[in-house]
Amino acid sequence: MSRAGGVLVGLVLVATGCSLPDRADGPAPSESGDAVEEETADSGSVVSHVRRGTTGGASNRFDSTLRVDAVVGHTDRTVLRLTVSPEGEEGASINALNAFAGGVLGEHVTSPLGFTVIDPVGQRIYVPAHSDSGFVGSRIAANTVVGAHYELEAHFAPLPAGTERVSLSTPGTQGVFTGIEVDDRFDQPWDPGEAPTEREPAPSDVVPGQTVTMPVSDGPVPEEGLDLYSIVESTEAVRETSFGEQRVDLDTDVLFEFDEDELTDEATATLDAVVAETREKADPDLPPITIVGHTDGRGGDAHNQALSESRARAVRDYLEEELGTAYTYESEGRGSSRPLLQEGGDDDEEARARNRRVEIAYNVAAEAEVVRDGAQETVSAVIGTGNTAAPADGAEPATEAVASGSAEVTVGFDYDFDLYSLRRDGAFVVAEIDLTNRSARTITHVHGAHFGAAGVQGGRFGGFGVEVPDTGDVYRSVRIGQARVDEEDPWLGTTLDRTPYVEPIGYPYLIDPGSTNRVNLYFPAPPLEVGSVTFRAGLFGDFEDVPLR
Repeated sequence: MSRAGGVLVGLVLVATGCSLPDRADGPAPSESGDAVEEETADSGSVVSHVRRGTTGGASNRFDSTLRVDAVVGHTDRTVLRLTVSPEGEEGASINALNAFAGGVLGEHVTSPLGFTVIDPVGQRIYVPAHSDSGFVGSRIAANTVVGAHYELEAHFAPLPAGTERVSLSTPGTQGVFTGIEVDDRFDQPWDPGEAPTEREPAPSDVVPGQTVTMPVSDGPVPEEGLDLYSIVESTEAVRETSFGEQRVDLDTDVLFEFDEDELTDEATATLDAVVAETREKADPDLPPITIVGHTDGRGGDAHNQALSESRARAVRDYLEEELGTAYTYESEGRGSSRPLLQEGGDDDEEARARNRRVEIAYNVAAEAEVVRDGAQETVSAVIGTGNTAAPADGAEPATEAVASGSAEVTVGFDYDFDLYSLRRDGAFVVAEIDLTNRSARTITHVHGAHFGAAGVQGGRFGGFGVEVPDTGDVYRSVRIGQARVDEEDPWLGTTLDRTPYVEPIGYPYLIDPGSTNRVNLYFPAPPLEVGSVTFRAGLFGDFEDVPLR
């Protein structure tokens, strides 16, 4: 398998007593009505890709059972097939408006826009195809009947040929399904002539037990998925790594004296480590190595611009001298125009220190292959952070918390925090967490449910992270795509990072006092030999000796 795509990671719940219909390429129901369970690759335990939960969020609650029937890999696209069974009083009509859009309002609010596919080895995420002409795949009926079953499709960019297993993230408390086998049709294009086209029956004509196959609309599909970036914080640097790109943000306080542009004696050890890493990973045939300087907001714009340029040149000169002329180098300065953190607040010194940096970025020639040896799987190439395991098997959700805490996250909003498990899935770690609203107030999208303090900028759960005790390195939320900075924020009066992260789409789903949302969060995987970590849970505290499996 060459350049694999990026995919989410998570857990699979076995739902019992749910009488789902049979479907080609999907798990068939047993006589008891339970979905047929599939044997996992390693332990011989079994799991079905069926899960009950709530989607829709604050605007419209939709309770249902989801069953993943198939993920099919074609030459030109990836096709997800799933069955949705509304929950409630049998025969009742349930409004499915925005049920699976993950809070995305607009023309296609009955389409499963909130589902995402993740290739955890290739480190890419795939979002459903849609354009101005419409959604590519199926829409669920606007009014669904409890007890009926609705077969849907969603189409994505093509997975790399040979991809064997992926994970699927849902926009709700169903969470994430891991270990989904990909139906290998990579030598065949998708045939629109085989797609259902017959118009679905009116809700008044649907009865419990009936299976409704929703028509499929064709349309343009992206050529590829979106890269996922791992963010790892160490004492002297922050590393952002995708399948084929590496960026290192160096703390300029380690490299230079205040307001100076000559490298200090102490800078040598830090830069020598960067040189060794760059020599190992950077591909001279994929130039250039770029060096970009940044300052904090103190001082005038002209002074900051000049200082950032001269500091970038100093680092460039050192790298070029040590690495040689086999590589191409480019350097520039951006002054204080691209802060990572907002300055002027309670943590002003910390924010300014984070904004003073020199970024070094380069491309990596990367390939990956999952190697099977009987029941065991390994990854044959060192890619991304180099800490890549085989894709996770499907698993039932954990039921015993390994860490718990409580905190007032925002004024008037108290939460209980329970961490249930940390699991490896390819290049990532999946955290399974319960967050319970213990306040007397209803959660809204405006207040509460933000857990980003003292973490990565722009992430709702950016305050959480996985720390390796021996090194102190902290593995933060997985980011989707390259970092980007919006135009000036009208509320804060500055530019801020608005880059999306791999987080629950449309969270929270259950908003009443006392309600509990089970969520899955994604972090870069630490080295493979690490078996326990400290879980940083922001305001809830740090929890030591959490097992990582």
